[in-house]
Amino acid sequence: INLSGNAIQGSVPPGIGKLRYIRSINLNGNQIGGSLPYSLVHLTSLAVLDVGNNELEGSLFTDIGFLTSLRFLDVSNNLFTGEIPSSIGNLDLLQTLYLQENGF
Repeated sequence: INLSGNAIQGSVPPGIGKLRYIRSINLNGNQIGGSLPYSLVHLTSLAVLDVGNNELEGSLFTDIGFLTSLRFLDVSNNLFTGEIPSSIGNLDLLQTLYLQENGF
């Protein structure tokens, strides 16, 4: 699913975790706020998660390492704070990681 650059407002709905076989989520360049729903950990086929350039806040969920198929992760240019989860180290297939311009 590619919904980048559409000026989408609101938050990422928790129901997104029901899309168990989705391989790519690109929400880059919108006005999405709130936090990432924990239900994302159910998306074990997800290879691309791009939520950069939004207004997401809070901390990244500590179980992000459950996304074992993830190859590309962009959470840059948001309002995330706290620690970078150590479980990111469990993402053996991860090739690209963007974390800049947050409060980590």
